[in-house]
Amino acid sequence: MKNKSINQYHYDLKHPNKYIGNYKNVIARSKLEHKWFSYIDTNPKFISWASEEFYIPYLSPFDQKMHKYYIDLFFSYKKENKIIKWLAEIKPLKNLKRPTKQGQRMIEYIINIEKWKATFIFCNNHALKFCILTDNKIIYPKILKRSP
Repeated sequence: MKNKSINQYHYDLKHPNKYIGNYKNVIARSKLEHKWFSYIDTNPKFISWASEEFYIPYLSPFDQKMHKYYIDLFFSYKKENKIIKWLAEIKPLKNLKRPTKQGQRMIEYIINIEKWKATFIFCNNHALKFCILTDNKIIYPKILKRSP
């Protein structure tokens, strides 16, 4: 069900036993998030998942203060008798390109890079992997460069 005033979708889980956290209040903030939630929820390869159930602290380059980044998605699956755990950002591919003009989109872009740097470090320290799920591909960032 969509909340038209703020473009959010309540996601009704098909397999609530796979969800880590409050499965009655899963919110997809876009159709793209809803698509990925549904894929992970209904695919038997995935063992568990959660959306915005915990945060990663990051330093904003604009106010030099620590902020909380609620990661879009955590999921795990079994591969060759080993459980693989991931953190993922869900973002349209067009939003990953660096804007050519200064302004709000550039600020959002720079903040996202800082969030993803903090996530990358967090993942390295906690035996997790990190990816960005888009509308038509999965991106596995290796090194995130600092934006000017």
